[in-house]
Amino acid sequence: MNGPRERGEHRPGAAPRVRGGSGRAGLGGALAGAWEPPILGIYTCHMCGFKSGNKIELNNHVRVHTGGWPYVCALCDYKTRRSNDLKRHELTRHQGGVLRPFRCDLCQYRTTHAVLLRRHRAAKHPAP
Repeated sequence: MNGPRERGEHRPGAAPRVRGGSGRAGLGGALAGAWEPPILGIYTCHMCGFKSGNKIELNNHVRVHTGGWPYVCALCDYKTRRSNDLKRHELTRHQGGVLRPFRCDLCQYRTTHAVLLRRHRAAKHPAP
């Protein structure tokens, strides 16, 4: 069957892939070759059989096949398929913006978390 599959269907002869599992519906050990029929509420990629219990996660996965890059950094040419990846990129790559609001008053160090600033001060500028 090469046409579209309904939610919860799998490819004939293939074990369903579920995020976070072993690729065999979470079964391991002696039962690794066995699997149970799909459960209601599992969303399936019609292109490769990937399964997820979360429709948004499945939509993000489908972009792997379609080549969609809807999230673009405003400060550089970085593109990604997932909004969380763009947020992480902005927090870790663009130090000059408000994305790193915690600033050391003794040097140019900036960070995203107060605890990291305290750790920096203790390591780089210890009190006399």
